[in-house]
Amino acid sequence: MDNAYFEKQYTPSYWTSKHSSRDACLEHYLKLSLHESEVVRSKFQCELNVQYGDSDREKVDYFFPDKVNINKILFVYIHGGFWYEGNKEMYSMIAKPFLQNGNAVAVVGYDLCPTVSIFEIKKQILKAFDTIKSRFPEFELCIIGHSAGAYLAFALAHESKMCIKGLVLISGVYDVTHLIKTKMNELLRIDDKSAQALNLYQCCDKLQTESILFFVGTDESEEFRRQTQEFCEHVSKFNSNVHICAFENEDHFSLIENFSENQSKVVDQIYLTLKE
Repeated sequence: MDNAYFEKQYTPSYWTSKHSSRDACLEHYLKLSLHESEVVRSKFQCELNVQYGDSDREKVDYFFPDKVNINKILFVYIHGGFWYEGNKEMYSMIAKPFLQNGNAVAVVGYDLCPTVSIFEIKKQILKAFDTIKSRFPEFELCIIGHSAGAYLAFALAHESKMCIKGLVLISGVYDVTHLIKTKMNELLRIDDKSAQALNLYQCCDKLQTESILFFVGTDESEEFRRQTQEFCEHVSKFNSNVHICAFENEDHFSLIENFSENQSKVVDQIYLTLKE
């Protein structure tokens, strides 16, 4: 398959049935996420831009419910953007349904490529996790990652050596090899050697995670659906409590937009799995 094939496969805005064009898809996603995130920051108790590292982007936003749920699960969200775009401020909205259920939330920021490498981003996420766990030792943690954030969430679960209540992986990229053939690699700067070192297929044993949940939308590209299906099958060889859920008529962006809805089927599935 040629470079043009992978370029389109790994450009999520091409793959949507909800919008008339790529521009319309991205405009809606950006407008909704910024607005809903601002609402969350104004409505709920929060502690913003808590430094966990030396750089300006190594910060965490904490959100606290009015009344803490007795289950004491803290949700940690790692945003996507193919490691080169996005920021935590766009994703305060992720906290809304969990806060309404009495759970605290941490949204993690990190440096981006090409300022740092993916290897360095992984180290930053591990540092953020250690900081969060040290601050809330009495809480169980559920890590949620989207797209590149799903990659980072799984890498974190493997490298942290800490017990994690749940791992929710939404529309992830778990093998970065094909990204070498895309234009974004001008920023990611992956070669064959680093792609092999970054491959998560070699990181599936010794996970101390109670539940692992894979999400993908049926409207997503063939490559995103393949990555989810094949990596889920591989992880299942090493871990017993692994689930996969393909959401009908949802795409790479609408799965995240769903967190802002009053009745979120994505969030319902997360809570259902954590209870098992």
